[in-house]
Amino acid sequence: MGRWGHRMLEGDTDRDLMGDVNHAMEQILKAKYNIIEQDQLDRFIEDMTKDQFLENINNISVELFQEFRQKEDPLYGVYPTVILGAVMMTMGANISPENITYLREAANKTASYPGYRLPIGDLGFRDPGKAQFLAALDHYRNGEARDFHQASCFYCGRINKDLNPRSLMKCGRCKEAWYCDQECQRSNWKNHKLICRKDGEPPMTAGGFGMLNV
Repeated sequence: MGRWGHRMLEGDTDRDLMGDVNHAMEQILKAKYNIIEQDQLDRFIEDMTKDQFLENINNISVELFQEFRQKEDPLYGVYPTVILGAVMMTMGANISPENITYLREAANKTASYPGYRLPIGDLGFRDPGKAQFLAALDHYRNGEARDFHQASCFYCGRINKDLNPRSLMKCGRCKEAWYCDQECQRSNWKNHKLICRKDGEPPMTAGGFGMLNV
């Protein structure tokens, strides 16, 4: 399927890397609790409450980041560690200030593209996803889960919670991009025009931009 969206966790590559993160978590938990068989681990995890599971993830957080930071993937570079950070934030897990700093550096080292990429070369962020991830780091608090599936500004990455009491608004043309205000929309237009389209129309590559609407 490839990529179906321009933000974090909206593509097959991100989902595959999430699977690698989950596998790493399982292996560390197996070692920590001296579990050998996978079915034993599955039952162990199923019997945990949500709070107990989060507590166990917090207990291995430092070890998880250490494992991912020690190896740079030959194909994806440091992007797997970025995905680890996103997974941890969706749980509300503990991330140390040092690892927050590392994740910000890793995100800035990872390739990011404004528009379409062939699946074989789509190995990093799309620009809205990078903005979304960096904004999540800026606003993240341990214990408060961050939802990467809710609307986020395609330019600065903030979500409604970050803007309170204001709310994001949709691009009036494609109805798929979200912005804090017209300033963010104007600032992002150079990139967004590569993908902005009405149903059945090509992307708008010149001229003005679609006005925001609610």
